[in-house]
Amino acid sequence: MGSDARNSLLRRLAELTHGSNSDKIRDFELTLEDSARLAECFNSFDDSDSWPGGFTGGIPFTAERVLEDKTKRNDIRTLVAYIGDRIIGHCNVAQAEMDPEAAYVGTLGVDPKYQGQGFGKAMLIEAAETAARLGKRRIDLHTWPGNIKAMPLYKRVGYNWVPRTRVLMESYIPGILSFPLFAEFFKRYTWHEVLTREIHQVVDDIEQDGLGVYRYFFRGQNDDSLDVTVDREAKGICSFKLVFDHHEISAGSRQASPIGYIGYGQVAVHLIISSNDQHELPVTVSVVPTQDLSVELTGDMTGMVSAGRQFVLGGFYGIPETAEKVDREKDPTTKVRAQAAWEITLGDTTFNLYSGLIPHQAITISSNPVYPCISPGSQPKMEIVLHNNLIRVVKGEVVVSPASGKTMWSRVTEFELDPDETRGVALQVATAAEDDNSVLPLLVSVFVLEDSEKRAVNRKTFNIPVLGVSGAVVYESLDDYLVIESETFRYTISKTPPMSFRSFEDKTQHRVARGFFLLPSVGYPFPSGGSEWSRRAFDVTLANNKDYAEIRLEGDSIEKTGARLTAIYRAYPSRQYLEIINGITNVGSSTLTNLGVQTQGWFEMAGTRMYVPIRGSIYELGSIDWTGDRQVPDEPSAYHESWAAVCSAEGGLLVGYAWDADGLVKVEPRRSRRVTRTEYKLPDLEPGESSEKTILRIVTGLGGWRKVRSLWAQLNNRPEPDIDVRGPRSDLEFSVVPKSSSWAAGSGAPIMIDRLQQNEMEIRVSVLHADSISGQLSVTLPSGLLINKKSSVTFDIKRLNIDTPFTAPVTITAIKGGEWIRIGGEALFRFENRVARIPLVAILYDSTASVERSTEVVEGNTLYQLKTAGNGISVSPEYCASLVRLKLSDNDNVFQDLFPHADPFLWTDRHYSGLNPIIGRWGTWDWQSGLLLEKWSVSEAREGPWVGYEIKAILEHCPGLKGMQFSIKHMILKGTPIVRSDINARNGTSQSKRVTMGLQGIVRLKNHPQSVIYAVINNRRVAYEPSMYRTDVIPAPEEGWAVFKEPETGSVLGVVADCKTDEVLSLENVNENAQWVRLMGLRELGPGDSASIGCYFVTAKNVDDVVMMKNLTSIT
Repeated sequence: MGSDARNSLLRRLAELTHGSNSDKIRDFELTLEDSARLAECFNSFDDSDSWPGGFTGGIPFTAERVLEDKTKRNDIRTLVAYIGDRIIGHCNVAQAEMDPEAAYVGTLGVDPKYQGQGFGKAMLIEAAETAARLGKRRIDLHTWPGNIKAMPLYKRVGYNWVPRTRVLMESYIPGILSFPLFAEFFKRYTWHEVLTREIHQVVDDIEQDGLGVYRYFFRGQNDDSLDVTVDREAKGICSFKLVFDHHEISAGSRQASPIGYIGYGQVAVHLIISSNDQHELPVTVSVVPTQDLSVELTGDMTGMVSAGRQFVLGGFYGIPETAEKVDREKDPTTKVRAQAAWEITLGDTTFNLYSGLIPHQAITISSNPVYPCISPGSQPKMEIVLHNNLIRVVKGEVVVSPASGKTMWSRVTEFELDPDETRGVALQVATAAEDDNSVLPLLVSVFVLEDSEKRAVNRKTFNIPVLGVSGAVVYESLDDYLVIESETFRYTISKTPPMSFRSFEDKTQHRVARGFFLLPSVGYPFPSGGSEWSRRAFDVTLANNKDYAEIRLEGDSIEKTGARLTAIYRAYPSRQYLEIINGITNVGSSTLTNLGVQTQGWFEMAGTRMYVPIRGSIYELGSIDWTGDRQVPDEPSAYHESWAAVCSAEGGLLVGYAWDADGLVKVEPRRSRRVTRTEYKLPDLEPGESSEKTILRIVTGLGGWRKVRSLWAQLNNRPEPDIDVRGPRSDLEFSVVPKSSSWAAGSGAPIMIDRLQQNEMEIRVSVLHADSISGQLSVTLPSGLLINKKSSVTFDIKRLNIDTPFTAPVTITAIKGGEWIRIGGEALFRFENRVARIPLVAILYDSTASVERSTEVVEGNTLYQLKTAGNGISVSPEYCASLVRLKLSDNDNVFQDLFPHADPFLWTDRHYSGLNPIIGRWGTWDWQSGLLLEKWSVSEAREGPWVGYEIKAILEHCPGLKGMQFSIKHMILKGTPIVRSDINARNGTSQSKRVTMGLQGIVRLKNHPQSVIYAVINNRRVAYEPSMYRTDVIPAPEEGWAVFKEPETGSVLGVVADCKTDEVLSLENVNENAQWVRLMGLRELGPGDSASIGCYFVTAKNVDDVVMMKNLTSIT
């Protein structure tokens, strides 16, 4: 039967709603109309008592979103509670993740206004009966310990809180309802009306004779009753007692211990059947064990049972050496594979009872360290660690020898272990240089001495990776994982289903995270819960070669006849990424259609910032609230580059993703713990055809988001992309700019106000938010400013999203007088899913301020001078095109001033005062000599309230740069002590040029050679107090500011760089006589290309004022 036909049959069997509930619940209809009703229902779940943290995340569901999700998901059944035409509850029933004999309740909820009226109970009852009709043994759901509203309800309808979970609940009602012997009982009684349970909001950790069980009690009339016991490990009914019309019958299988040891010893088991009936009933028993359990029976498998006559069958369980151990501390939920089905025919009725063992090892083998990785040519020491799981003292020996190779040796160590004792056995491993990029296998065998004989109880291969500075290997670990490891990372994959990634370690940062990720999901449709792939034990192939290491998982589908799934995980030496490849091959005889593959999962490594390339910009999601869900578009076309990066608070990369855009239909990057999800549509496959897709590359290690972007460029044969010098955009941007301006300043940029004019401005708000949001914006301007003649204004924002920004015209005026810088304002946003406050600072310039220009010739150097409102600049084209003097706030020159002299100073043969250009071909040692020969022209410059000079030249003498055009501008913002200086280069030649360009000068406040330097370095604001020794101070580029503070007078000079992506701003304490400030960067320019580097100089009262201006812009 094909998957479509099978799913259709499952739904027909399931859609038989119990008559007593038909007035409360029905099946969801896959239409836009019903999707709209369900969306309204989902939106009602945003109640802290019903759903901690909210259900929608502040983004209301829409009919389209619900319909798309339901169309792609393969639920067994979707139940909805209703009143009239309104949906007020939801419960979807899906396949359980790991167990084909179980179902799973996905999203369960009821509109808070209708809670307590039986709708939730009705849906849970119908879900259990649906699972029963499908022959499931149980149905599961997840909740949380503090769910005091729902937990009692869950327990009343048969759910049990599974020990060691937070919180998985299992109900065995489906298996009880479908149990053949109970059919007449449940024809007479409605199960949920006669189910009797004591309700406590605690773990259901019930033991019976040392075995973990769950108990069910049903009480009817006239002493009718049914008691059922479930084996918690085998996850099935193990015993019962039925009293019906005064007839009593009971049966039960029980083992002496819940634990069995792999390849060692046996556990007694017995089956007892009894009845009070005077008539004899024939009994036939057969036992069907799984491959991880052996059964040895010691009695007859047929007999009779009647009043006073029991049927008893004994035997032993054993666990073969091939079985996999189960650690209930790590895996409390998996149904043990070491179990048996006791098929019992009593009279003419046949039923099954289940019991099983938890496979343990008598002596556990591990290592210290857990995952050793050694260097070639080394002789490291480590330990083989033994742990005694038996309840008695054990003597024995451990033998270590090479598992392969020509070298033959062995080491035997005797041991004696008390119960539950752990002991290490020292081991030293020698490697050679030629062992690099390989795996050294050692065979570890543990023998126990019994009656003077040695008995093997555990034997494992201890694989030790040998990696130098570069390499990648795959191997099986002692703790039963498949490991793929390089010099920088280590991933582990479970050897048993679900064969997903379970941990990740970034070896460069010593970060380890657990998870459950990268097992592919195959569609269409995709499963809502578990699937055959999550339950499958894949065929595994490990390959190590010089180019890469690879884990290959392969398996044939049962549900999609003819489909063979291949999952490949590949690591390369010296490449800090894991490559994930999924493929489907048609090994059947008919065409495979409607194929898709999807990545999914989570891991415990949530960063504080995520970077995504969307619609031509790089965005940073750095707020606490917005992690990407419903903010970041999921349409692949929205991404102009195919990558995303999640970073830590320190800016180091945590994890990055690069995906293949071809065939991609959906991509969902997230900053939260969820792995970036990609969904690909694969082509139809004829018999013998296959399709393979590299669906994801996961990048780890240090390096930030640009490391991921660079990898994407390399993989796609793209040149290194240009970077906006302003840095990544924010996910929430607010600016106030002139209405006539064609672009918005970034968030945090000062508002530029003409102090004597009425300023017609515009508020502009943009967000990185795919779904529309609404909220309120309150704007309070800094002191002394009015907006629309008020100190603050409030706006309602409707349907704000990435495509629809918010704008509002405003008029801003300044009260006369006061400082040129104003602080203390705020833009306050209140959205449903975020509250944000953006501080506001304003700079008040005076467009009417007079400007005085003059020229002066000093020893052949023409000095062009400008003064306005107590501030002045002087430039000289002959004097190395320098800004000779910068006098702000009626103060002295802030730079060293020896004009017109250019004498040797420190290590330079000629030093020019003021701020000088840096122009040189990359790699040229003596760039200054040619620069001194260039001829520069000067012209007056004016851009609105900015006034100053522009110096230009077409280079003739600088080595390798002939024909390039350079211009240097120095401009004062009238009425303020702010000067903008920038240098621009244009390649007017026919060849590409690599140019080192910038500006530099020696700062000398109040003629004092040294100042205290303030900057942000390594995410900390520092104050460097200089000594007589040379020191470099490199501010964080994303901050892009530095401050010189003269210690005696407190004079402050701030420097704010335009570029927030490169370390163009640097400061140098040369010695006790000089401190440099430099803005310098390397730029690669093709023919016709241009580049610029600029900054602002400002004198302020204190350091904090400069910090408030770190996003200074020239927009006025």
